[in-house]
Amino acid sequence: MDRKQQQGIAVIEFTLVLPILVLIIFTTVELGRLLFQYSELTRMARSGGRFIANTAIVNTTGTLPSTLSDANCDFCISKMKRVLLAGDTVNSASNLSGLTAADITVVEYPADSGVLVVSVSYDWTPLFSDKLQTFSFAEDIDISFNLNASYAVTAL
Repeated sequence: MDRKQQQGIAVIEFTLVLPILVLIIFTTVELGRLLFQYSELTRMARSGGRFIANTAIVNTTGTLPSTLSDANCDFCISKMKRVLLAGDTVNSASNLSGLTAADITVVEYPADSGVLVVSVSYDWTPLFSDKLQTFSFAEDIDISFNLNASYAVTAL
């Protein structure tokens, strides 16, 4: 074989392998992004939980209000949601795009235990596309899913 034929074969081999390499790279990037966002979500739930543990009890009785609401705890739930989303009690812009205050819940569970559970639900979507193309062989496969993080803390 002469040199020109070998170069032609190398180009063909590269052309065949390139889509597989690109797919592996994009998959690795998406998996890393997914793990980072889940880690960020759990960190945010912990910071919100620590905040509400210190602010839910507003009087000196040492017990939570019978109904945990903003009116009973000096707006502690709204402030906790802002701390969870943005890291402070003033801003409300989220560190994760698409995460809103409506995705955050806080409940006392079990009832009258003093344990507050902060739950965050986040709809994760891939960076490039939220559907896996099947090229008309079947319906496209939805690859977005919901990430949930919860943190339980005793009110102080």
